[in-house]
Amino acid sequence: MRGAVMLRLREQQFDFASALAGDSADFLDLAAKGSRVLPTTASRVYQNNLAQGFANALALTFPVLMRLVGEAYFRQLAGQFRTRHPSRSGNLSNIGLPLPDFLHEMFGHTEYAYLADIAHLEWLVHEVQSAAEAPRLKVDAFKAVMPASYGRLRLTMHPAARLLQSAFPVVQIWQSNQPGADPAVTDLRCGGDQLLISRTPEGIKLHRLTPACYALASAMAEGAMLGDGYEAALDAAGSFDLALALHRLLEAGSFTQLLE
Repeated sequence: MRGAVMLRLREQQFDFASALAGDSADFLDLAAKGSRVLPTTASRVYQNNLAQGFANALALTFPVLMRLVGEAYFRQLAGQFRTRHPSRSGNLSNIGLPLPDFLHEMFGHTEYAYLADIAHLEWLVHEVQSAAEAPRLKVDAFKAVMPASYGRLRLTMHPAARLLQSAFPVVQIWQSNQPGADPAVTDLRCGGDQLLISRTPEGIKLHRLTPACYALASAMAEGAMLGDGYEAALDAAGSFDLALALHRLLEAGSFTQLLE
């Protein structure tokens, strides 16, 4: 008997949570099933608080996206996104992970396709901001390695470093929509960006990379040996200065560990 009561309580809790993510009609359906539910007015307050909390959490992570589309439409998008990707946790800091793909599905074949990449950039910035700290590999780390071993080296990406490739000028869009920046009209046809996002004591830095340098960094991030990364860079550019690229990536704080 006790088990049946507990099961009924669990069912009501599940139904109540599901109704919160829906509309007031869902609470009327629960009442018809004999559940003890709040009056419609109170249920709307709960639903509104849930929706506003979800949208506010997204706005904290995607301020540039909100500025680009306007607050009203951003909140409309947040509602559509919440229907497809409701929060599964009490912690709302990670709800934005599927948003870039969601926007790509909506706008990928339209003139607003760049919005998905802006959201991707903002999500990576969010990850970099909250990533764990770790020592950064210095430029002189290679001095202790025999040159004959260079090709077999592996470089571990720093936890506060991310890579992003976009067909759109996302860096310019992001920078011109920061607080205090002068809004600028960006020509979406002016070329894309390949960049490294890193965290420094001064804040988040976006480093534009050449195609070859980006190919090298991507290979290292995937666990490839340095020799294979060099080959990937050559494929991307034809000619390539490995020492200069490594210096650039190390100065930007890309790596935390050198493995022989």
